[in-house]
Amino acid sequence: MKQLIRKLLGIKPPRVVAIIPARMQSQRLPGKPVLPVNGKPMVSHVYSACRNAGLSRRNVYVATDHSAITDAMYRYGVPTVVTSAKHKSGTDRIIQAAKILKLNDNDIVINVQGDEPEMPPELIKQLISEMMETDCDIATLQTPIKTAEEALNPNVVKVITTADNKALLFSRAAVPYLRTPLKQYKYYRHVGIYGYTVGALKKYGALPTSSLEDVEQLEQLRALEHGMSIKVVTACTEPCKGIDTEEDYRELLKRTELS
Repeated sequence: MKQLIRKLLGIKPPRVVAIIPARMQSQRLPGKPVLPVNGKPMVSHVYSACRNAGLSRRNVYVATDHSAITDAMYRYGVPTVVTSAKHKSGTDRIIQAAKILKLNDNDIVINVQGDEPEMPPELIKQLISEMMETDCDIATLQTPIKTAEEALNPNVVKVITTADNKALLFSRAAVPYLRTPLKQYKYYRHVGIYGYTVGALKKYGALPTSSLEDVEQLEQLRALEHGMSIKVVTACTEPCKGIDTEEDYRELLKRTELS
């Protein structure tokens, strides 16, 4: 509907830019963005997924503070934005990148993690479509949890939504708690890809760290605790697995060798 109204009023649609935050100092897997996957740096595969989602070269950037990443991206023709080394989160890096790129407040930024080389382009397309229509500050994805082990795993972030698909809570705990064991509940895992308007990004960046964010170590809780709205939609295809550890990387290499 929003796209139709823009067209009828002759309003120029917002620019959509994917920004991929990448840093070298991962505690569990140092140098992760430039590790080779099928002969190319890991983060360059994320860039390709964004391009395959229909975004042009001038609308996809890797945001980093490290010359090893900028040098590797230059060799593969991937545009980069050089950001501060002091950022504590990928979102902080994206906020600075949006300022460097001089994006307007109504432009849309898609945050795609740099350690997801198997990211399905369909999910990026889905999030772009959602951001073109929603009135929420932020949009993100969820997918059904299939096992009890996954629901109880603190590394799997759970999300609870309202009846109109707005986020109520994100947690590492298995929420809601099943007070009656015989009751059934369909748990959902949060998929860590985000869409924001640039105005919402700026608002988020000006907020203090929240108490919920601090205890759960989930930065999206800062937005919720300060009254920002997050639209959550179910992923249209199976999300990929992020690469966090040496074991994840070895499994990725096995999968890509077989494909």
